[in-house]
Formats: sequence, structure tokens, C-alpha cells
Amino acid sequence: MTDRPDPLASAIHTALSQPEPSGAECYLCGNQAGPWLPDPSGTTWPSGARMLICSRRCLNEPTETTEHAAAKDTRTAGESTLSSDLLAAIRDAVHLPLPSTADVDDHAWQQLMHRRLIDLHAVLSVALHPDYVASLDPAALAADIRARTAAAPVTYTLWQPAALGGGEGQ
Repeated sequence: MTDRPDPLASAIHTALSQPEPSGAECYLCGNQAGPWLPDPSGTTWPSGARMLICSRRCLNEPTETTEHAAAKDTRTAGESTLSSDLLAAIRDAVHLPLPSTADVDDHAWQQLMHRRLIDLHAVLSVALHPDYVASLDPAALAADIRARTAAAPVTYTLWQPAALGGGEGQ
């Protein structure tokens, strides 16, 4: 009985024998429209860049070659992979109330916004790193972002609208 060649190994061998593409594309089928995922096998081009695969199903490859890619994207038509809780956590982190017109409060608002943006960048950069994106857990990301937001509360005086007489807010 002859062993059947591993289709994934065959695809990787074929891809490595091809020149590295100049832009993003699926190395299995050449799809340049996306969306893509980093290849779960961790295969890289000679330059060190991660090889990409179609996130749903390759355009012209047999099912067994791209099954791993389809399994990574479990969305149904119209469904997002980002949870509404994660999006709400991101929104809440950067939705700061306006400061009073005092310079000290404006400076405190800028410092707090900067800190929260740095925290968001750190969390999302790690989560979206090619080594971790396959195990992306939106609920855990949302919890981490909420914890960081709680650790950096609003401490400045909030802006208050002036009385209806038309004066500037404080």
C-alpha cells in the first residue's frame, strides 16, 4: 500500500519553491483579495515573513489542502469575529469625558488618553501577533482592556455646560 502524500506538506513544498510575493496573498492559491490568516503551520518565506492562507477556503485548492484554513474562520455570512463586548471595551477605553477648561484638567485628559491608547496598543499588538492570532479570545481581550481601563480612572474635573445664559462651560 502506497502512503498518500500529505496535501499540506505538498502545498508548503510548492510554495517554498515559488518566489516570495511582493504583496499579501495566499501562498496556496495566489488570492490577493483576502481575507487571509497566518498559516497555522508557522511556515515563513526565506525573508522571515509569515506565509498567509485564505481565511475561508482557497479559490482553487482541494478541500483537504485548505481545511485547516476554513476551520480557523468559523463565521457565518454576515457575522463578525469580533465580539460586541470587545468592541465596547475598546470604545469605553477611549471615550473619555471632556475636561474643564482649566489647563491642568486639559493636560490630565491628554495624559489619560495617551495612557489608555498605549494600553490598547499593547493588548491588541500582542493579541494580533502572528504567533497568537489563531487563538484569539475576544472575551479575554475585553476583560484585559477593561482591567487596564479601570486601573487608569478619570481624575480630572469634568466640563460642565454653562447656564442657558450663553456663558462658556467650566
